[in-house]
Amino acid sequence: MPRPNKRIQQCRDIAKKRKNFVEVTDISSSDDGNSIEDEVGWIDNKIENEADQIFSTLMKNMETLKKFKRPLVNLGNSRTTKYRKKIKASENQKKNGQTLFQLLSKKSSQENLGSELQDIDNQNEGELKEKNGEEPIKYIPFIEKIEDKLKIEDQQLTSGHKMRLKATQYYFHLLERGHSKLNASQIVAEMLNRRVWFARCVRSWAKAFKNYGDIPKDNRGQYFKGSSLIDDEDIQLKVASYLRQHKFDVTVNSFCNFVNEEILPSIGIENKTTISEKTATRWLKKMGFTFSRYAKGIKA
Repeated sequence: MPRPNKRIQQCRDIAKKRKNFVEVTDISSSDDGNSIEDEVGWIDNKIENEADQIFSTLMKNMETLKKFKRPLVNLGNSRTTKYRKKIKASENQKKNGQTLFQLLSKKSSQENLGSELQDIDNQNEGELKEKNGEEPIKYIPFIEKIEDKLKIEDQQLTSGHKMRLKATQYYFHLLERGHSKLNASQIVAEMLNRRVWFARCVRSWAKAFKNYGDIPKDNRGQYFKGSSLIDDEDIQLKVASYLRQHKFDVTVNSFCNFVNEEILPSIGIENKTTISEKTATRWLKKMGFTFSRYAKGIKA
């Protein structure tokens, strides 16, 4: 009899393993069945005898259950993050001798500025001296100009703009004491617990102040808020009267013609001035019309 090839031998091994597995599972299942029947009978009797006690215990635990107090929204940094930032701020305070609140406070910043500038290393004082026959830049006029600006426009400036001006003023102080631009901007950024990007912004603010006498302002919330003709009460009354008379015959084109021929001339606007179909659609919607199409080109 020839020797079976490799594939036939593999099939025989698989069949043998499957047969052995079925026999073992049958034996184990038969043994477990007897034990499970015994356990189930014992558990059922215990639960039935102590049902009232278990129910009362569950009800008591439900009443004293602590609710999950974790917020569903992000409320800011975690306690660990705040702690790390506080440690970092204290390290920067020891390093620079001034905190953020002292920087933003006028009196305290001026009082601590003298002691801060006295402790700064003056080894780089000769960097801005005469070089190639050119005199170094004087930063004291810029410092005084920022101080005057903060006093005069105190009520008009936002807190963010004041902070940027104060950071720029301190940057000029450091330049006046002999620090390089990069080093001075990094000191200001570290003092406010910021990074490289803020240092770069400080340098750009200082450059803008030297060239234009001010730093860029934040235009948030300063967009143009115009008014519409439909907001006028007299025009609203005329439009409402027209819509009541032509309640089921109103189209966008007919409403445009009514506004262009009657409304606009009545308020002194030339006949050449017209409103577009989009404007007419917005006005109709503002007057409470719901646009549902009954037929082609007719809306109500």
